[in-house]
Amino acid sequence: MKIITNNKSFLTYKKVPVEYVDGSYLDVFIKVRDYVHKNHKLITHPLYGNIPPTTTFFRTLVIEEGDHLDFQSLELIENSISKVERIIKKDKAKEITEAIEKDLAFIDYTLISETLDNIIL
Repeated sequence: MKIITNNKSFLTYKKVPVEYVDGSYLDVFIKVRDYVHKNHKLITHPLYGNIPPTTTFFRTLVIEEGDHLDFQSLELIENSISKVERIIKKDKAKEITEAIEKDLAFIDYTLISETLDNIIL
């Protein structure tokens, strides 16, 4: 299992390996798609939390190495990339204060770390 994220809150996370992406929400999806093409499977849904990419900067996904191309993961990440691209083209990114940015990073961290706590048990 591995975390792919652009949320620096995960840099000190120790329960599973973390790969930090110095980029956008969409950059995380593209990195995950690259892993899916290399036989990794999505463990968490790319669009969890129902927070649009124009409202938050952070996205964290959990993947797991497999032994074959997981077509369900491939379809899910490709559809998610398409949806995010449509939203980004249609909606203008919101102005976010530093305090709100910290809150959004905390929400992303909490959603994923609590999910992992339930999976790893």
